[in-house]
Amino acid sequence: VRLAWFHMIDRSFGWAWAMNNDTPSMLVRTEDGGVHWKNVTPNGLASEVGNVFLDSENAWVAATNTTGEWQLFHTNDGGITWEVLPVVDAIKYSDLRFFTPLEGVAVIMDGAAGSAYYTVYETTDGGKEWSLIPFLPPSSDEYLPEGTLRLCNICGDIFYYDGVRSMIIKGDMA
Repeated sequence: VRLAWFHMIDRSFGWAWAMNNDTPSMLVRTEDGGVHWKNVTPNGLASEVGNVFLDSENAWVAATNTTGEWQLFHTNDGGITWEVLPVVDAIKYSDLRFFTPLEGVAVIMDGAAGSAYYTVYETTDGGKEWSLIPFLPPSSDEYLPEGTLRLCNICGDIFYYDGVRSMIIKGDMA
C-alpha cells in the first residue's frame, strides 16, 4: 500500500489514504500497527476533500461522489459500514473537527483584501444537523453576516476554536 497520509490512533489502530494513480483515493485502516491495511473506502467516493479520524471506530470523510456532488460520510464501526449525512452548503469546504462521536464543528474561513472571515457551525448529533454559532466580533461591523468574524490575515491575527473555548489573537504585523 502506497500511503499518502496517515493518522494513528494508538500503537495498533490507524487510518490512512492510499495512492491510486498518484491520487489519494482509497481509505485504508490498520489494526496491527501498520503491518496490514484493509480498504474501507465508502462506496461512491470519488475525491476526498477532508476527514476527521476521532478514534478506531469513528471517522468522517467529506468528499465528492462520482457525479461531483458533495457528501459527508460517517462510520462508527471502523469503516465496515458508512452513513451518508446531509451536507448543507454552509459547511462545504470547511475545516471539520469532531471532539466526541456526537459533537463537532465546521470552521469556514474565507479571505480577501487583507481580511479573513470566519464562520463556525456546530453539530451535536454527529453531523446530521448543523447550526451557526453566533460569535460576536471584537469590533462591530454591520455589513457582516450574523456570526461572522473579520480578522486581519496580513496582520497575523489568529482565530482558534475547539468546541469549549475560542481565542482571537490580534497580530501586530501590519
